[in-house]
Amino acid sequence: MSSHHVTPEVTALLDRIDQTKQAYLSNKPGAREALLQTSQDLISELSNPSESLLHLTWAEPTHLAAVRFGLEVHLFEALARDNGVPKTSEQIAQHCQPQAETLLVRRTLRHLAAMGTVRETDIDLYAPTPFAVRLTEKHYRDTVIFIQDDFNRTHIEAPEYWKQHGYKSPTDGKDR
Repeated sequence: MSSHHVTPEVTALLDRIDQTKQAYLSNKPGAREALLQTSQDLISELSNPSESLLHLTWAEPTHLAAVRFGLEVHLFEALARDNGVPKTSEQIAQHCQPQAETLLVRRTLRHLAAMGTVRETDIDLYAPTPFAVRLTEKHYRDTVIFIQDDFNRTHIEAPEYWKQHGYKSPTDGKDR
């Protein structure tokens, strides 16, 4: 077990979470957003550099790829069948279109559960979250496909662009 030192910043963030929790429970405008931001600030403060790098380079890109795979094989529709009653990875794989290997579906579901996109209710038993259900809708599906297939290229190519342009902001939307 690793030791930790409670810093004044962590204490202040925990206090702020208590305050925003009360505002959230009272349904005050902006409380949800404030609670999300304070929670993210606490995660950033508590994460060590290795955890931050793993999250940045492994968890989120893999999460997006897992969501994109799920869209491709209609995993979220299979998961949402029967009003979202929990299903095994084998049951979900059987309803994927096109058919997907059970092992690949199981591995994908594990990552999606670790990232909070689906719920693992028991060992190899999965249920949709509200977000997973939304991923069955065309608007959200199309958004993920655009982000993964088109927009991500911008992020990947940005460091080389900045280098080639002397680390200056673009001044023209057509500048490549």
